[in-house]
Amino acid sequence: LVLNSHNAVLIANATKNDINYKYKFSNEIIKTISISNLVNYKLSKLDKDNLLLLFVLIDLEYFTNIWNKAKKEMINLCDYDIEPSSKFFERLKQGDIKLVDDMAKSTNGDIRKSFASKVCRYLSSNVFNNDFYYAYDTIVRDVLPYYLHHFNVGTLNEAKKWYNELTYEQFHKEMDELKAKVCPNLTRLQMDYILWYSYK
Repeated sequence: LVLNSHNAVLIANATKNDINYKYKFSNEIIKTISISNLVNYKLSKLDKDNLLLLFVLIDLEYFTNIWNKAKKEMINLCDYDIEPSSKFFERLKQGDIKLVDDMAKSTNGDIRKSFASKVCRYLSSNVFNNDFYYAYDTIVRDVLPYYLHHFNVGTLNEAKKWYNELTYEQFHKEMDELKAKVCPNLTRLQMDYILWYSYK
């Protein structure tokens, strides 16, 4: 599939209501839980247990498998986010891009930026109806340098090996530049979908 402005719009329209893509929970009980409803209901009285449940549900939805591999680290991430000094929901609402890297650093890097970015993207979208974040997905990150090179965008398009070392802020900037070149009217969520589907 060629990535261009025409195909970008086609893919975005075809996937915007793709229930199979949006709800990929791995067991029947989890399938009955609406994350967005849970967030909206609990937000005013959110505690660590509720936040941890949200993280586990997001982990299952995106198949990041953090809960199975790194329970302690996910709990540490909850400790960081629930701490008032982190201003987690305030920064999320404002679309603070540095929040993703700060979340990853809070567990000494054991929680990957990939999962932190998906937490931010999902909650920002479903709680605050914003489109501030991209998912720092392995597939998207691997394919991104090729499209940056093809469209002559960004400063790192010749150095694929650097992409695992990018801060989320750098990754976000490169994605925004590519989106502006391909089709500025796309949402960041749609841009995620396009790169993911074009690679798969």
